Amino acid sequence: MTIQQQAALQSMIEWLEHENELGRKPSKIEIAGEFQLHNMHYYIFKYKKSMLGKWLLGVCGGYEDPSDTEHCGHIFSEMQPYDSATAEQEAIAMVEMIREYWMKQAAAIEAEHEDTEEEEGPSGIFNGFVLLNTHECDLEQIKANLLEDWGIVCPPTDEDESSSAAERGDSSL
Repeated sequence: MTIQQQAALQSMIEWLEHENELGRKPSKIEIAGEFQLHNMHYYIFKYKKSMLGKWLLGVCGGYEDPSDTEHCGHIFSEMQPYDSATAEQEAIAMVEMIREYWMKQAAAIEAEHEDTEEEEGPSGIFNGFVLLNTHECDLEQIKANLLEDWGIVCPPTDEDESSSAAERGDSSL
């Protein structure tokens, strides 16, 4: 038995021992087959809850490399009877179900993140530098470019407010 097979066997046993699954170590467990799916390696298991019980089907894997001992989390059993004629198809169906579940979870998190960004609007501090090749600068053109290209509105400076007040004839400033 390879190191990866031993790791998969141990992972399957630990998963079955969890209180939400079998709740104890299976009475008997064996690797019943292997397959490749989505460029990853998987192991098919058959196990028994009790010594006289029926063989049940389980799958563990998602090993990207033959030297890996950590699977990607694709470990599952519906505790359905093991049938050698259909075991691989049933194991593939379980892996696809797990993948679909996690893809939906990732999509929901991404959508939630996008919604949060839209609600909050632009955030954070923008800090940038303009490098000029001469000592002359058209500040109004820079502000117009920031608005047009990036949607950044530059707040008025004290100087802008003073010149606007002078243009209006406001002497309170």
